[in-house]
Amino acid sequence: MVERPTVLDIVKSTLMARVPRHKADTNKDHSIWGEYWSTAVDTLLDDASFRIALRELWDRINNVKMLQRVLRPVIANLHASGSPILDPAAVRRSFAEQRMSATESVVRGLTMPELTLLITARHIHNRGRIWFNFEMCWDELRRWLGVQAEFEKGHSTNRSAEDQDQDTGPSPYRFRMRQVGQIGGDRHNGSRTDRNKAKMAFKNLLELELFMPDASFSTLNMTSLAGGLGGLSATRKGSLLRDELVPVRCQIEVGNIVKLVEEMVEKGEGDVGADRRLLNWAKGSGL
Repeated sequence: MVERPTVLDIVKSTLMARVPRHKADTNKDHSIWGEYWSTAVDTLLDDASFRIALRELWDRINNVKMLQRVLRPVIANLHASGSPILDPAAVRRSFAEQRMSATESVVRGLTMPELTLLITARHIHNRGRIWFNFEMCWDELRRWLGVQAEFEKGHSTNRSAEDQDQDTGPSPYRFRMRQVGQIGGDRHNGSRTDRNKAKMAFKNLLELELFMPDASFSTLNMTSLAGGLGGLSATRKGSLLRDELVPVRCQIEVGNIVKLVEEMVEKGEGDVGADRRLLNWAKGSGL
């Protein structure tokens, strides 16, 4: 039975595609270059950081043509005077750019509930917590909704009905935020329906792999996570944990979250619209 090539085999085959296969090459320069290039490829494939980056990328794309497309600019940027060798750091940057490009298109298609949970992950991360869970996101979201409610309450109190009529109407942000929590009160407890909507958004982020669970969990009960009942997820050691408490990690750099939200607000894209309060929250600069 013929074994399927590994991702390292695929990369090596791609990088060695134009190298002479016969040592008895009549062109001495080609022969020397071939040996040099072969050594450079082996060095790259043996680099631990390259292997980790390659595995992360392959787990996401699992597509040979896409992998070749990622490698192409790395090879094209090589030149004799400046960068004649394969640099693992340059390859990792290309991998990161490819992941970011794919991630951007996903983020731009997120619903408001999903995007708000992504922003909560950013704030949690800024407090030193790389790993977090649904309960932490929900608590962060309720905190923001409380601030937003106080703003809306004070804003409506200080304006007359006539002023309201002349305005563009209620904040579209206020309307959209009702998808994940009722606005009103200082720090929202949130109804069961509100909480379940937020859990559904959290589940969607898991399915999109923008949130990734800790590898120690062999199962993640997605169905119960999206529903009103708290399910249990199993660790590889057999212990159980409520799905809402399963640690996850955001796959987007926190700085990129702000950058993407800013671009979406400026362009009025998707569910975000042009309401700058969402951007201010993402930046942590208040309303």
